Amino acid sequence: MPRKFRLDIEGLRAVAVLFVLGFHSGLAPRGGFIGVDIFFVISGFLITGHLLDEAERTGSIKLVAFYAKRAKRLAPAASLVLLTSAGTIYGFAPITRAQDHAYEVVGAASYIVNWLFAARSVDYNADDTSRSPVLHFWSLAVEEQFYFLWPLVVLAVAHLLRARGRVASVRWFAGLAISLLVLVPSFVWSVVFSVRSPGEAYFVTTTRLWELAVGAILAAVHPILVDGTFFPKRLGSYLSATGSVTLVVSALACDRAMVWPGYLALLPTLGAALVIAGGTVNPHGLIPKVLSSRPLVWIGATSYSLYLWHWPLLVLGADWLHLKGWLWGSVFAAASILPAWLSYRFIEQPTRSAKSLADRPWLTLSVCGNLTLASITAGLSVALLVSRGLDVDIGGSSSSSGQISLSILGGHVHAYPPYAGAGSILLRIDNAVDAADVFPHPALASKDMPSIGGLGCLTPFPVSKPSWCTYGDPEGHVDVAVLGDSKMEQYRDALDKVGLALGWKFRMAVKACCTFTEASIPLTDRRSFHECSAFNKAVWTDLEANPPDVVVTSQHADRGTMEEGSLDFSREGMIQGLVQAWTRLEGLGVKVLVILDNPKPPKGMWPVYECMLDHMSDYTECSFDRTQGQKDSAEHVQRAAAERVPRAQLIDMADYFCPHDTCKSAVGGVTVYRMSSHITNTYAKSLAPVLEKELGKAYADAIIAGDKND
Repeated sequence: MPRKFRLDIEGLRAVAVLFVLGFHSGLAPRGGFIGVDIFFVISGFLITGHLLDEAERTGSIKLVAFYAKRAKRLAPAASLVLLTSAGTIYGFAPITRAQDHAYEVVGAASYIVNWLFAARSVDYNADDTSRSPVLHFWSLAVEEQFYFLWPLVVLAVAHLLRARGRVASVRWFAGLAISLLVLVPSFVWSVVFSVRSPGEAYFVTTTRLWELAVGAILAAVHPILVDGTFFPKRLGSYLSATGSVTLVVSALACDRAMVWPGYLALLPTLGAALVIAGGTVNPHGLIPKVLSSRPLVWIGATSYSLYLWHWPLLVLGADWLHLKGWLWGSVFAAASILPAWLSYRFIEQPTRSAKSLADRPWLTLSVCGNLTLASITAGLSVALLVSRGLDVDIGGSSSSSGQISLSILGGHVHAYPPYAGAGSILLRIDNAVDAADVFPHPALASKDMPSIGGLGCLTPFPVSKPSWCTYGDPEGHVDVAVLGDSKMEQYRDALDKVGLALGWKFRMAVKACCTFTEASIPLTDRRSFHECSAFNKAVWTDLEANPPDVVVTSQHADRGTMEEGSLDFSREGMIQGLVQAWTRLEGLGVKVLVILDNPKPPKGMWPVYECMLDHMSDYTECSFDRTQGQKDSAEHVQRAAAERVPRAQLIDMADYFCPHDTCKSAVGGVTVYRMSSHITNTYAKSLAPVLEKELGKAYADAIIAGDKND
């Protein structure tokens, strides 16, 4: 580790933060997220270098002093941003997300927020209305979790070697330790887990440790790099140039559709490592000189504050003030320079050089701990204020007419009140309603989900083993398998009563995002949903072992492929997959009933309840065209498949979502949509009488069709 300050590394920091700002603002480059990977390598190199220098010099590590230095470096500026973010959340965030964002402030202040975001990335029912203003704190959390444990490893190595009189070897043994304990296992896990669960893998610490470890190993071999024996200066120039080209190519070629980090993250990680190594071998080369230029050094010096401030401002502008597009993104990214410079000038620098904190690690930890506690308190306070405000605003506003209960009378399902939700269409009642009378209130729509979530019947995203649940009439004379994704699951509570009325026993196996089809469906444009294919294969095993009388299915996806290993997903591929699945069911003697996907709101209106909150005086502003809504849904592939499997019966309930030519956000005093195009549980329950009638009719038609063909 060099004794003097590395201007070129400061410049590399500038490159990293400019990549991130350009990416987040929508300006360029599309792979600018690799800036975070560059930061990890730089951090691993610098911090491990300091630890190894101290271990070589003293044979030990002053842990309290180390942690105090880290806290002094991070906590003051971070706390200011978190306190500001908490206030901004209270003032501007959508009421549906404000409480969640407030708790995210708590997680960010505690440096565990990356695990919170990882959990939400695999929670299919997690609300996605707006981005978190503290989302960028995930990378800081990863670093601090690493630096909480890594000094302990270096300390243990130093003590073991000191006991054997070999303190001078601490650098090499530390490098070996991080290679064996961190780099190799973390990289392997990153490759495996990024494919298995890409959303979660992006945030978790275990898939990112190897990037920090690459920088740490650079610090361990630093004496060899500066010695000149093995690495001549000319080679240093080649290393710097190769690393620079690699970073540029990574930024231009990578995009958010790629599985990340995984093996692809090797490009920016090794690129950054080569630039650092090249600057170490030949600090007077062209690349180090460019990186050491005054503009880049200034940006690099303020990069931490720039990183902290840019994202909350972008979220405020794009998500909460609705100032979208790359031009506005650039404006808000540029605007972050002012608070970043003020933070650097009046917070970061004075804190680092404060004489009152010099050589007083316990006092430093106390001060920084209190700043962190203030951020946590602010987050919790905002969460409490939002909760109380929500109770006041909503508590008495929802009319009881929208709260629907189901019962069986005379062998049929009845919804009460009968005029609520879809009942208003059945009874031909004008469903115009004041904003105050809808249920659930739009601010609570995202929470109005079927009780299946509490029963554990929805198979989680990364799991491939079906979780079968039984409901309806346990002694029913018709055995019905309910299959598909969350578009099928949304009718669960309604089907429970329908089963009792019809004498049907339902057994459900549904999986988030997983259509029941023979086709492979996409998880991203560059990856098949392998877990879904495995799930459907397991479902088939159960069906063939115990065939039901009927399968009821619905779906959200409209693209797939029948070619193994192909990423050429198309509507025709999905149609072929449905045809094969339904034909295979008929071969088992199973009747196929297909609930057509409900009309899909335009993406610009997602989530619909946010639109309703913005137009509380007139919900008609949140209506959309029926024809387009049906075209955007999976209905078209379901109908096309049914034309090739004539005995499959279609159940069309579009009239209950879209009276006439318009799809409504509220029908009969009931909020219709919750997450994307999913419907609220309350509205699904209002459809129970319709489902009873349509399923019964479809079953009878299927029997007749089967008799004719036989």
